[in-house]
Amino acid sequence: MKKNLFTSFLLIISLMIGFIYFSNQPTRLPSGQVKQSEKEYPSDWFYMQRAFPIGEVSLKKYYDAIKQAKHLKELSSFTTANLWVLVGPTNIGGRISDIEMSRTNLDTIYAGIASGGVFKSVDQGLNWFPIFDETFTMSIGDLVVDPINPNIIYVGTGEVNGGGGSVTYGGNGVYKSTDAGATWNHLGLESTEYISRIIVDPVNPQNIYLGAMGKLFGKNSQRGLYKSTNGGTTWENKLFISDSTGCIDVAVNRDNPNIVYAAMWERIRRPDRRSYGGPTCGLYRSNDSGETWSELVNGLPNNSPTVGRIGISICESSPEIIYAIYADNIGYFAGVFKSTNSGDSWTRTNDGSLASLFSSFGWWFGNIRVDPTNPNNVYVLGLDIYKTTNAGSSWFYASGDIHVDQHGMYIHPLNPNFIVAGNDGGVYKTFNSGSSWTKISTMPITQFYTCEVDYQFPNRYYGGTQDNGTNRTLTGNQNDWHPIFGGDGFYVLVDPSNNNYVYAESQYGGFGRSIDGGNNFNYGLNGVSGSDRFNWSTPFIIDPTNPAKLYLGSNKVYKSINRAVSWLPISPDLTNGPPTGNQVYGTITTIASAASDTNVIYAGTDDANVWVTTNGGANWNNISTSLPTRWITRVAVDPNDASVAYVTLSGYRYDEYLPHVFRTTNAGISWIDISSNLPDAPVNDIIIDPTSTQKLYVATDVGVFVSDSLGNIWNYLGEGLPNSPVTDLVLHNPTRELIAATYGRSMYSISISTIPSITVVSPNGGEHWMMWDTVQVEWLATEVDSVKIELSLSEGIDWMTIAESIPNTGTFNWFVQAPFTSWYCLMKISDVSDSTIFDISDTTFTIDMFPAVEDSSYIFPAEFTLMQNYPNPFNPSTKIKFQIPSFTLRQAQSDIWVTLKVYDVLGNEVVTLVNEEKQPGTYEVEFNINSHSGKVRNLPADRQGLVSGIYFYQLKAGNYIETKKMVLIK
Repeated sequence: MKKNLFTSFLLIISLMIGFIYFSNQPTRLPSGQVKQSEKEYPSDWFYMQRAFPIGEVSLKKYYDAIKQAKHLKELSSFTTANLWVLVGPTNIGGRISDIEMSRTNLDTIYAGIASGGVFKSVDQGLNWFPIFDETFTMSIGDLVVDPINPNIIYVGTGEVNGGGGSVTYGGNGVYKSTDAGATWNHLGLESTEYISRIIVDPVNPQNIYLGAMGKLFGKNSQRGLYKSTNGGTTWENKLFISDSTGCIDVAVNRDNPNIVYAAMWERIRRPDRRSYGGPTCGLYRSNDSGETWSELVNGLPNNSPTVGRIGISICESSPEIIYAIYADNIGYFAGVFKSTNSGDSWTRTNDGSLASLFSSFGWWFGNIRVDPTNPNNVYVLGLDIYKTTNAGSSWFYASGDIHVDQHGMYIHPLNPNFIVAGNDGGVYKTFNSGSSWTKISTMPITQFYTCEVDYQFPNRYYGGTQDNGTNRTLTGNQNDWHPIFGGDGFYVLVDPSNNNYVYAESQYGGFGRSIDGGNNFNYGLNGVSGSDRFNWSTPFIIDPTNPAKLYLGSNKVYKSINRAVSWLPISPDLTNGPPTGNQVYGTITTIASAASDTNVIYAGTDDANVWVTTNGGANWNNISTSLPTRWITRVAVDPNDASVAYVTLSGYRYDEYLPHVFRTTNAGISWIDISSNLPDAPVNDIIIDPTSTQKLYVATDVGVFVSDSLGNIWNYLGEGLPNSPVTDLVLHNPTRELIAATYGRSMYSISISTIPSITVVSPNGGEHWMMWDTVQVEWLATEVDSVKIELSLSEGIDWMTIAESIPNTGTFNWFVQAPFTSWYCLMKISDVSDSTIFDISDTTFTIDMFPAVEDSSYIFPAEFTLMQNYPNPFNPSTKIKFQIPSFTLRQAQSDIWVTLKVYDVLGNEVVTLVNEEKQPGTYEVEFNINSHSGKVRNLPADRQGLVSGIYFYQLKAGNYIETKKMVLIK
């Protein structure tokens, strides 16, 4: 959300809220002006993309896909050799769903991230590290620290804040840690999907209360208030109202834990409909630990269709004093109420100054917090923070200059002037009760829609983000990103030939162009009709052969030949038309122009259409008849052949198999499913490697995958990429760097120069390559242990093996015995352990001798071994063992150059433990943080030193690379 929500604009919204919601059109401004903040409330784009055409996402299928991805990662040889490295940002932040602390410790902070897991700090927010990445979900609803044993933590998954453009996936239940977050146990309640609040009984911590909202886009009975009497081992539903009403907030009287309060919220959502209230909304109290309940109605709104979300908070020092905050069924502020008799009766506070607290989307906030030591000090969380110091007689602004959209707050009982708050921009703290705030969210938690790299300066990264605009770094550092364009940020492109030209956009096609390298932006839609329909993430591309030419998609394709100074339409409406009924679709989502023939342009839509023109837009053909009915996320064209193209799809299967990647070799006349063994999850982008077009990379909701075989087999790519959806990829080919935008954990890069590959050097097509009785076969391979060589005399129909299990890179002398004349052959060299990694000589070549296999001993009889460190977790030291095998080679044995390095969880190099030649044998190295200098490469001086968290150690020896994890707990 953005802060410049003017009062007059709010009045317009209040009169036309229905129209605004169903409208799918961007705001148009006069030439020369760019509106940098257009959003009135969140959009459901993320969910709609994945739910089309059914209207709902099966969380079971999503978590099944995560399991498939984890299995592929375990099997893949592409993981240990390649490490994803964080490129940032750590200073921009992202949406926080909850903040918690230990009651007895002012230093330890836990932050629940909307789609980025859980982070922990042990130094009041100076440094953070993730502690929840090994679980299946990154969507966090609530977390709580046991009030008696701070090593016990509960996490309820599934962000609960009512939906919006950044709605991610629901959770898979509740987790518990007994070692301060080092390890986690799953405690069930998967079907609750969205957990709002967890409260631990302050007297008997075996009693736990949990609020569950249930499905967001459907009805289910697994909602309401749950209770466990055995520390979460089993659960019982203690308060159920209806299959559309869940429990949004919970509070317990610390002096008498038998008194429990539950706020119930009726909530119905569909892709084109939201009902955020109803007569079943209400505040309930139990006086017998949740066994029986009564609704509190004396002075409170109740039994009305206009009641919406409710938040509740009890003063610890005076638990008979309770505050509740209400929104109405649309989302407008409906009052702060106070009780001084444990809820028997209520009066509304003097809250007129809070009228705009929620704007029109109170379902996005709805929290209230009372100072644990002073019941007169109360904070309400909406767009901003407001505070009262006189029990609600008056309220004043207490947000300072922190980011808007407040979701979490912890007021520390040891020092109530010390408060930590979480919002859509990250984590902030104050030592003076909100008079001033300091941002402390040095965490990689930004929700990226897209990523981009400056072709001329590859250390300059760009990306469009949810809630935080379009951002970039000019240095490549993780902590110096800054915004360059407002609103929610989406596609951003830098002219590859002249980086003075930068293009960026906000939601629904708010397009801007810069001619000074992104410092200033001007209106960029001259000629584009304001009556068109624009996607939340409107696609535009730069022509691959002419950077002055751009294409942009509304429900039509537009073309500019003057770097977006003006546009002309080159297509009719390529969608199924304006949405009707229970759908909100009808826009173009992706465009691709062929580098080999710029008259060929492909386009895809959110309502499952794919089109192609072969004459620059004069005529368009629909080529999607045989494709599944799913949201088209990307089209891509082979750089060497305009008739070869790829289509990727979002969505999930229901009763049938659903391919997510297709290939055509005839410009869409027919399609081939190349999904192969990919997990059944949305595919968001596809990259064709320009150096080897049979190599493909795809971004999915469950990771990045690579195929060396045009999709016949897919491998999980890399180690160290968090389990957040990957929404976009960009490849900077000169440096062979692949960049990934994640939706909740910022942006990462990986070097693909070391991805397993094989290239035939000799023979090449057409060569006569026999010398005497010996033929030389030469190849280059990376990250491949050993290869086999095969020959085909039938142009690839049948293959014969002429050598196998020979060294991974080099020259093989092939001895031939009997002469033959003019055999036309193909040569294939493949990885012995994974035949999908291979290369074939470009064309047929000629030999004069029929081959006989030489008895070769070019083999590695043993493997390098990198062992798990011990102890693990460790503090302050741990030992790492590795083994270098003996070789059996025809040439003399030589020492092997070995490096062993330690990296932090963000990919920064911490220390080099080994960097020298080693003979075969077993070695042990100690890593001690006390003897370590504490210097971490790429980190500023004020963030040096090792903190608790996950670290990687990586061994390189010859062509062997392996990476393992270890955990430091201080």
